[in-house]
Amino acid sequence: MIIATTTVNFAYLTGVWLETYERFKAAVKCGDRLAAVVPALDAGRVPGEVYSYRDGEDPAEALRQSAAGCDVSVIYIDGGTALRHFEIVKRAFPGAEYRLGDHIFREWRAVKRRDEVEKIRAAASAIRRAMEELELAPGVSERQAAARIYLALYEAGLSPGPILVQFGPNTALPHQEPTDKRLRRGDAVV
Repeated sequence: MIIATTTVNFAYLTGVWLETYERFKAAVKCGDRLAAVVPALDAGRVPGEVYSYRDGEDPAEALRQSAAGCDVSVIYIDGGTALRHFEIVKRAFPGAEYRLGDHIFREWRAVKRRDEVEKIRAAASAIRRAMEELELAPGVSERQAAARIYLALYEAGLSPGPILVQFGPNTALPHQEPTDKRLRRGDAVV
């Protein structure tokens, strides 16, 4: 059995990007079975087999129920699991042996499914269109350019992450967040 608690691995398994912040969430996979454990507030957002809990209830009980019929003697767990969430997992399965499961996620992601390939193609196409349609002129700031790109991607149906834009000397720092630096004629743009 493997338990994913980080947002990225939860989304990989369930198809739903769900931020629960301090509240516990997990995707539980054993064999071909997949279940999700989420706060009751979010139960309607996740398809499939869902176990929920309300504020004030121990999510360990919902987690235990989600694994009914699974072998819980060895549990692989998402390496990014917050300690407070790992404590919930341990309460749900007190006799289990816990192992790091990051290698399992890497193996799953190494080979793209057909639906993943199609999503990548669609995203690449939307990004290409957004970049081709972007108009930059002297005086626009890196932040303004990043906001325009973000909006174009969002309107194309994507869920963009951070947009990095650098002008002039800032291009030497390609992972820097956009600043108020304004584009000047002749500046390099990254």
